Amino acid sequence: MRRFLTVLAIMTLPLLAFAAGEKVVDRSAKKAPSWLYGMEQGFIITTAEGSTMEIARDLAMQQVKERILASIAEHIEAETSMSVQERATESDIEALSTFSKQIKSKTANIPFVNDVSESHVADYYWEKVEVEKKKYVFRYNIKYPLSSLQIRKIIADFKQHEAEINAQLETFSKVDFANCSSTDEMAKAFTSLNEFIKTLPEGDSRLPRCRAIGEKYKKMLDNLHIVVAEVSRQFTLIEMRYGGTLVSCSQTPKLKSDCLSAMQYRVNGDGGRITYDFETSCYPGELNELIITFTIAGKKITTKVYVK
Repeated sequence: MRRFLTVLAIMTLPLLAFAAGEKVVDRSAKKAPSWLYGMEQGFIITTAEGSTMEIARDLAMQQVKERILASIAEHIEAETSMSVQERATESDIEALSTFSKQIKSKTANIPFVNDVSESHVADYYWEKVEVEKKKYVFRYNIKYPLSSLQIRKIIADFKQHEAEINAQLETFSKVDFANCSSTDEMAKAFTSLNEFIKTLPEGDSRLPRCRAIGEKYKKMLDNLHIVVAEVSRQFTLIEMRYGGTLVSCSQTPKLKSDCLSAMQYRVNGDGGRITYDFETSCYPGELNELIITFTIAGKKITTKVYVK
């Protein structure tokens, strides 16, 4: 009876293949590898189907990344549980929790998994299959190495990366525009902070603090103001100050006047010199207005000058 069932099973396989209308018309090797559709310690095995070999291969590689992330997540959950039992530092547990959230996010961008590529593939096998008459698909199979040691290294690299990010955040929090010698330094602080924020994943617990630092920077810009050093019918000399401290400014301001013409601005030492034509259209004795506006990190700093 057992022999009959075995024969029946063997006979059924080709019948099922025929019923499905599938036929292998090409393959990367004469014989399918032993690891196909199986499990092997220290490796990830994936398979994907596509209308072209390239599409099937790319989908299989994407599955490799997803499986790696899933494996890392499992290790993180185990390590977090163990860390809690061993009373590990709060920062370590928080780092693992952050990493776990990033991995589970559909938009996660984990730098340590970005180097997953075909160059590291241990083995592959593909087939071109006729699923219907003159209709073909490619099935691509990948065997990719991933050991527990590699996973632990990825997690260790992540912890180091997190420590570097936290240190950078502390640096941003300690920035004081009172110590800046130029408005360019202040603007650079904003740019650096915004670029830093873009590197953080959505939902990162540090984002609220980053925004608070940005608001602090904006508030510090309130201390910037323009000081008029000298006014004549030929030129106006100005300085940029932070509180009472002189700071340099390489920017060119926007100049507006109803009567002054041929207005030009040049940096003059730590200040600036504005030249113009007064005689052509302005009237002596009247308040001929000159509006000077700098834009520093999105904030407008304006003053009015009256040329008599």
